[in-house]
Amino acid sequence: PYIGLFYLFACGLQYLKDQKRFHPVLFLVIITVFPVLLGSQSIDQQRKWKNGETLWTSAIQTYPNAYFPYLCRGRYFKQKDQLNLAFNDFQKSVQFHPNAEAYYELGLLYEAREDFENALDRYLKATQGTTPYPKAHLNAAKIFGMKGDGDKAKHHFERAIEIDPQYSLAYFNYAVLL
Repeated sequence: PYIGLFYLFACGLQYLKDQKRFHPVLFLVIITVFPVLLGSQSIDQQRKWKNGETLWTSAIQTYPNAYFPYLCRGRYFKQKDQLNLAFNDFQKSVQFHPNAEAYYELGLLYEAREDFENALDRYLKATQGTTPYPKAHLNAAKIFGMKGDGDKAKHHFERAIEIDPQYSLAYFNYAVLL
């Protein structure tokens, strides 16, 4: 983006030079102030991009009602093993926009806590969206299998395979069920 700004800056300077009102002092002020402003903006952005938490927190401050920054920051927290913070962000994400990814992530967190009923509920919610989510079907199938409900497990394994015919883990788990 800076290349375009520098091009516009150079065009503006050329325009000023072609005008009869061009002053060398104005030229010096412009060529010193512009890089300082861009440099300060770069430093500010660099602080925001320090890590995933600062990046997505900045995005949340800019767009407080958007689901995606909460989803991404939740994934960052999950990766850093800050599961309670991740859980809160995934909850916020589905609060602003019910989405399969956040429901799936919540299901994984519930499953890690061995709360299989809530995990299953979130996996099923992830399967009900407009975007097919084969991982949610696979995990729902595994929980149905653990509960002894083979028919529902079979349905979700088949649905995962239907959505993604290359999903080898779904084939493997389906074969174990059979």
